[in-house]
Amino acid sequence: MTEFNWTSRCPLLLALIGALLATVLLTGLQWLAFAASPSGASRILDGADILRLALPTLVLFILVALLSRLAVRRLTAHHLRTLRNTVTETFKDGEINAAGLARMAEIVNEAAKDEIGEIYQTLGRVASEIGRRQESQRIASMVIKHSRDSIIVSDREMRILEANPATTDFYGYDPAELVGKNFLILCPPELTEDFWHQAREQIKTTGQWQGETLNPRKKAREGEARREQGRDYRPVWTRVTALRDASGRVSHFVGISTDLTERKEAEKRLRHMALFDTLTGLPNRRMLLEQLQLAIQQAHPHRRKLSLIVLDIDRFRGINDSIGVHQGDELLQVVARRLQGMKIEEEVAARLSSDEFAVLLPGGDANQAARRARQLLEQLCGAYHLEKQSVPLAITLTAGISVFPDDTESGDNLLSQAITAASHNKEANERKGLHFFTPQMSTRIHERFVLEADLGKALASGGQFFLAYQPQFDVVTRQVVGVEALIRWQHPERGLVSPAQFIPFAEESSLILDIGDWVLKEAARQGAMWQRMGLNLRVAVNLSARQFSQSRLPAQIAAALDSTNLAPHLLELEITESALMNDVEQAIEHLASLSQRGIQIALDDFGTGYSSLSYLQRFALNRLKIDQSFVCDLGNQDAMMIVNAIINLAHSLGMEAIAEGVETAAQLDSLVNMKCDEYQGYYGSRPAPAEAIPDIIARQRTMSKE
Repeated sequence: MTEFNWTSRCPLLLALIGALLATVLLTGLQWLAFAASPSGASRILDGADILRLALPTLVLFILVALLSRLAVRRLTAHHLRTLRNTVTETFKDGEINAAGLARMAEIVNEAAKDEIGEIYQTLGRVASEIGRRQESQRIASMVIKHSRDSIIVSDREMRILEANPATTDFYGYDPAELVGKNFLILCPPELTEDFWHQAREQIKTTGQWQGETLNPRKKAREGEARREQGRDYRPVWTRVTALRDASGRVSHFVGISTDLTERKEAEKRLRHMALFDTLTGLPNRRMLLEQLQLAIQQAHPHRRKLSLIVLDIDRFRGINDSIGVHQGDELLQVVARRLQGMKIEEEVAARLSSDEFAVLLPGGDANQAARRARQLLEQLCGAYHLEKQSVPLAITLTAGISVFPDDTESGDNLLSQAITAASHNKEANERKGLHFFTPQMSTRIHERFVLEADLGKALASGGQFFLAYQPQFDVVTRQVVGVEALIRWQHPERGLVSPAQFIPFAEESSLILDIGDWVLKEAARQGAMWQRMGLNLRVAVNLSARQFSQSRLPAQIAAALDSTNLAPHLLELEITESALMNDVEQAIEHLASLSQRGIQIALDDFGTGYSSLSYLQRFALNRLKIDQSFVCDLGNQDAMMIVNAIINLAHSLGMEAIAEGVETAAQLDSLVNMKCDEYQGYYGSRPAPAEAIPDIIARQRTMSKE
């Protein structure tokens, strides 16, 4: 119920009541005055008296009432003018004006709670609601205007009523240019009437149609551009929604088109990443298998043959560790470019893994595959000039071949068989080898994998490895001056496994680093024990190329010496020429650091590698080890000249020479005559357990005294 406000809602009524009260009061006063007078007290009032007494009051009452009514009319007119001005300001130009709306809110807050106040409040609520809706419409309009999607509104006959600016970018038409035209002008012209019939039926049923089309821009529609995805043809996803009026009939259509170009490009990039090797750009294993399966499907009905060649870079892991990952990647890229440049006709060249490549020969039989594999090996094996390598890097590859349908009719099996055939070359240590797959290879490869797994278990468990030590003798005194530490593996089931069996596997994996670290620590521990016994024996430890390439090598060796207290000059590191030449500058740095600490350095298998004198004099070396392949031929004049030259070279560079593989007295006599410094081999002693070394030393001392 509306609250009644006497001061604001009924000013006329209040004025009348006030006038009436004043009249009554005035009449009463006049009556009292009359009664008190001598004439009044002595008689009764008649009508003339009453009229005379009340008339002035009645006139006053009428006057006050007229004035009150005038005041109320003026006040009401003022409120109505204010209301009119406020409404006019608020709804200016058919839109809610922010300033007018604020003024309306201010008046509503100040308005009295009478009928006019209620009008104010009602108008305020209406204005606020209209303003809210207009703001929502304004925001929606801005969203449509700035949307990257094309938004088009048409009537029920699909005549375009409005289009947003993005439509120009989509279709090449100005929005104003489209008004009045049929919506179908923007659609691919080859879409049939059946297509549109089905689309309309779907809209009737579900209220919406959506689908992907390749839409032409204005230029392409007018025949000035070819039909291809890009500037003039654009893949879009379009949604057409029907809008209905209050009666449920379709009144408008809204078409929203989303550009799929970026998404398509992203999908294309993802597919490329999924099917191509990111480093070399060649097809990857997955892509090769897809192409292989397709080639098999095409060859199978006609029983045509096809071949698969797998190419494996020999000892790539060691090369990669020696020259570094970045240059290893560069090598793979150069190999890939050579391989891609050699690809002919329908061949598919791919990269399978780190060091494995493959070439698919559709229609190639075994003879064709063999000829092609030899061509590939001839071109890919050889010297590679890398950016940061001062000397060319020489590499070799091996090849494995499998043939469809002779070996298998499965693409997966064909690939695994070719890989197995390539791995057979590694197992046989054949450089530039070429083998066709045979079932026997699978058995050998399986045995190799088992051996590698057992090697990992042996490192993890400990206790299966031990060191044997082969004494090194002074050529003149025949006394033991040092020992070479040689690793042995006592397998719990296989028995004693030769290093020739497991070291190549270890070098192809990271296991060689763990094995090398164990050998270094164990040899240093044993050398320190002999040192405490008074046997100052030089202990030689072989370092693999992967070990030597580690930047932490000097710190690792220093830690082994510090933990065992072995004197540095009693530790000798044997390094091959190839390990030194992989990274000459790092080799010079490593050798200088080790030499400054007093550690001995021997160059192993000298004469079988680079034998570059220009580099040899830059290395901090103590000994050259003459390879046993020269020593065993000392009866040959050419071999004697080579050994003599190596000994003289060592002495001229301030080094000693030590011959390995000495097995006869004649060989030793020749070394004595050529003034070789030291020797080792079966003629002196076979490798022996650590506990046998003191007895060998004692026996040699006794023999020299005799």
